[in-house]
Amino acid sequence: MGRTFVLLLLFLSLGLKNFDNSIVVENNTIVDINLPSNSTGSPTGNLAVRIYAPHHTRYPDGSPVLIYVPGADTPGGLRNCLPAVGDDLIIIYFIFPGGYDAESGRGSDGIYDHRGENCILALRDVILYSAGKLADSSGKTIDEVLHVPVLHNNIGLLGASNGGNIVVAVSALYGNELKGYLRYIVQWESPVSSQIATVDLGPIRFNCAPNNFVNPRYTAYNPFILTVDYSDLVYNESSSVQVFHDGNGDGKYTTIIEPNSGLPTPDLNLDGKLELNEDFPLSAYTDGAKDVYSRPVTHALESVISSWPSNIATPEEADAYWDIREAVRMYDDAMANIPDLRGMVLASVKDHVQSAPDKPHIRQAFDGWNNSHAWVKINPSPFYMAEVDPSFAGRNDLPNNVANTAPENWRIHNYCMPEDIPDNLYQLAAIWEMADRVYYNRWYTLQITEASGGFGVTARVKNVGIVDASNISWSIDVEGIVITGSHTEGVIESLPAGEEATINSGLIFGVGPAKVKIMAGDTSKTLTCFLFGLLTILV
Repeated sequence: MGRTFVLLLLFLSLGLKNFDNSIVVENNTIVDINLPSNSTGSPTGNLAVRIYAPHHTRYPDGSPVLIYVPGADTPGGLRNCLPAVGDDLIIIYFIFPGGYDAESGRGSDGIYDHRGENCILALRDVILYSAGKLADSSGKTIDEVLHVPVLHNNIGLLGASNGGNIVVAVSALYGNELKGYLRYIVQWESPVSSQIATVDLGPIRFNCAPNNFVNPRYTAYNPFILTVDYSDLVYNESSSVQVFHDGNGDGKYTTIIEPNSGLPTPDLNLDGKLELNEDFPLSAYTDGAKDVYSRPVTHALESVISSWPSNIATPEEADAYWDIREAVRMYDDAMANIPDLRGMVLASVKDHVQSAPDKPHIRQAFDGWNNSHAWVKINPSPFYMAEVDPSFAGRNDLPNNVANTAPENWRIHNYCMPEDIPDNLYQLAAIWEMADRVYYNRWYTLQITEASGGFGVTARVKNVGIVDASNISWSIDVEGIVITGSHTEGVIESLPAGEEATINSGLIFGVGPAKVKIMAGDTSKTLTCFLFGLLTILV
């Protein structure tokens, strides 16, 4: 009896309830539910959904929801890809209709339509379930199966790679139903146009080494269709690669054996790059029955193919396919449906797929949001990176990009996350930043525009965002031989968009070299200085 009582107290002290279909793991409670959805093609069909519920909430009144949508052209799985430190979020994974996850032994009813209308409808239903508007197959809402309060008005989507298209599509097609619940979208290195998705610009997807070539026919950026010269396009049904740029004009895909790997390569002179007189193979997606090339490739093939092959989507079929799979064409509709929807675009120095050095897919995603008058930012701030891993706090190579401000040069990758940082760490930092901005309604963007020394340190803080700011915490810290004035803090009560405010440390007394860190909100600037008694000289 005594032992049972102790165990009961221990269980209650963890703050857990014994819900059906739940498994307690180290940082989360896993709850598996079946979600009825017409996306399965049947009124009795279900989607396999897994919820990772935290053991503590991020905010006093509950936890935000993040729905993770995987990349590639796959039905998805249920394993949590985010780091365990994200144990204050409600994280949801699901399987698209017709998919099966061998690891969990669960699957969704229906037929997989390759991220088409049924997949979009499935994502809509998962969002509505997260919002408390739909019940599972047992008749229970998300609030009835979780042990933590759910913040229904703080739901975000993370679209990894190709998942970054369908998260915009669901907002464009069903945003009127999601308004007030879906608040932000994070896109991680997403191929938001058909040319990027099918890697028309590179790399090469075929058995080739190396494969990170850039198509030299790519000549200019465009927010919708990138400028690529398709004049040497060839279709050869008997070739191992049926559609390709025929650089040497021989009508077939020409390769040699690369001596180090023993694999074929179109780099005929083995100089590590492709020239216009060398071939470049083109890849396709699928609709389950036909190969679907990018929009411009498909239309360019009209002048090349005399009798259209049955295994390749026609221009009309390709256009219909890409109409709901290209985010670049859906940002406007998404914003029309959900005017307060916000976006964050994630990019690392070396993309996980794309090889074009100017990162046109990142630029297209940024422009898609920005041109639709949405709040958008590239990569999370260093403040949230340090929350994910405190060791990042000492790094000076983390990007600190300003919202709605494009990089000065897309080929200089200082706006990107350093390559040694794991992708899921800065994905989590982005989720935390966006969820916090929703919760605190913090959509202003601050810049520390200038700093000066003298009798103390003075700095100017500017609101360069699109909304007014209020109650901004600031601090000035001086590290070194400091007798007095090492820490000053305060609050800027109001800072309208476009306005500036002055903050001052007051008198600092010290000797020798020192470091000054100025913070305003989640924006910071670190400077070096030299202290001569009461005089501070910034260097």
